[in-house]
Amino acid sequence: MKKMFLFTPHFLMFFILIVFLGCEGPQGEIGPVGPAGIKGEDGTQGPPGLDGNSDKQIRIDLPGSFGANDTTWNFDESYNDIIKFNVHNYTGVDSVILVASLYTYDSTANCIFELYNMTDNQPILNSQIQTNSTTFNWYISNNIFSSFPNKEITIRGRIKSSVNGISVQKIRSYILLYRK
Repeated sequence: MKKMFLFTPHFLMFFILIVFLGCEGPQGEIGPVGPAGIKGEDGTQGPPGLDGNSDKQIRIDLPGSFGANDTTWNFDESYNDIIKFNVHNYTGVDSVILVASLYTYDSTANCIFELYNMTDNQPILNSQIQTNSTTFNWYISNNIFSSFPNKEITIRGRIKSSVNGISVQKIRSYILLYRK
């Protein structure tokens, strides 16, 4: 009877080890992982166009719809927070704009919406947007880039009505980051 060669677990493990040791890994610089501007483990940036620097606009979604019906600030749910956000981690960004779809149920009241820095317990200056429109429209802030601290913060949206008893609502919003 002829003996057949069997692939034993030890042989398979040895074979796999030899194959992987003989292979070279990826070559070249290590590019970033995550948001643009975060460098690889060795501190180098990936080649242009492969490191997230090619986008002229970065859109960060502030999901969820929420509203208020009085003049005290109503915060969005914490699960919609943008955590560990540092605008200075985005290479080449020089403009940040808040865009929101807002609505008031009565034109005698303004819907007021803004970004809030939960880390330092203060609003993001100049991010406030308001309207007395009774139809959903998109509204934009001025450039608020310089209003962000040079550190990681948690951002949350907040809303209020200018008149007690009149409901206002935010349907959707984004933070838009623009590169030079």
